[in-house]
Amino acid sequence: MVIPVGATEECVPNKHDNTRDASIVFYGLHTPVHGVPVIAKAARILADRGMASRFMLIGKGQDYDEVRSLCEGLNNVEFREWVEPEELPQVVTSHDIALGIFSSTPKGLHVVPNKVYQSMAAECAVITSDIPPQRRALGNGVVYVAPNNPRALADAITSLISSYNILVRKQSDAARSAQRFTSDIITRELSQWIKEH
Repeated sequence: MVIPVGATEECVPNKHDNTRDASIVFYGLHTPVHGVPVIAKAARILADRGMASRFMLIGKGQDYDEVRSLCEGLNNVEFREWVEPEELPQVVTSHDIALGIFSSTPKGLHVVPNKVYQSMAAECAVITSDIPPQRRALGNGVVYVAPNNPRALADAITSLISSYNILVRKQSDAARSAQRFTSDIITRELSQWIKEH
């Protein structure tokens, strides 16, 4: 039995933030499973297209120096090595788009990271890799792109930030899908499974 981790209530925004401006957030370890260099390369592609959407990359790890190097000269990418856990939900909620994982490592092709559930609950439009575990778990709640493909990621971001209607629809899809992963629902399914086994 696979139990989705879901998201805690702290991830759900208290109210909509009308100051959102098509900004993009990633948070997590800069390790191969997350594919953060893919994000950095996509940010450069967008800059080359004349699209200077604001990125915030939160975290640090073994790929951090590479990511910093890939983003050198981009003035629309902000790095934060750490955000306090109690502050993180508000930071994520203040962005329009949240990014999941993008690597093609063996582990990266077989996980649904907690940040995806949390970002959906935060009512962000979520972009993540198109792999069977995520498709099965998330349905149409997120935007999928091919793993390890910066151009596909850049194209997906372009689609969202170029159309307010598409952006809002994908935020709504994420929030609606997140309702399937509340702690009440997850624990109810687990309790039922335990009773049956």
